[in-house]
Amino acid sequence: MVTGSWRVHGKSDSVLLSNATAYTFSPKLFFNTWGNLNTFGIFQTYYESGVLFTASSSDISWIGSIASFCLLAVGCLSGPLYDRGYLRALLITGSFLTVFGYMMTSLCTTLWQVILAQGFCIGIGGGLLFVPSVAILPTYFRKKIGLAVGLAAAGSSMGGVIFPIVFFRLIDRIGKSADIYIVCSY
Repeated sequence: MVTGSWRVHGKSDSVLLSNATAYTFSPKLFFNTWGNLNTFGIFQTYYESGVLFTASSSDISWIGSIASFCLLAVGCLSGPLYDRGYLRALLITGSFLTVFGYMMTSLCTTLWQVILAQGFCIGIGGGLLFVPSVAILPTYFRKKIGLAVGLAAAGSSMGGVIFPIVFFRLIDRIGKSADIYIVCSY
């Protein structure tokens, strides 16, 4: 009979659970940060159709540009916060802002409202989530770190494929608000 904690390669089961957790959630964070930004093209196509508001393509493209800028700029702030041990606060705040931004986007009727909700709110939320998704992997993986980061980064491409398909297939069937709620639920 074996007593004590189960060990594999000198690591206890609690450490293995942490590795599995980091490996599971990092691709999901990539999925919901860069995957969201990769999806903006389908949103721009919908906004350009004039169903929601009338604006030029140039004006509409500001939404995605602001979201991308916020994601990268907030990353400069969330990095030091992560280093000081505020991982949980970053994840909670970033998740809230991303979900809140999508919920507000579903209610928007003018360009400036969409810029605030989808550009700033989702962009800042993504910025708070992105740096921890990159920085957490090296703390849990010593060997095959390239594989771990590569698989995590694949979450971005999966988000860029899945989100537009879901949005495009459901927009005519259930309407903009319900469609955005479903996209937000991922």
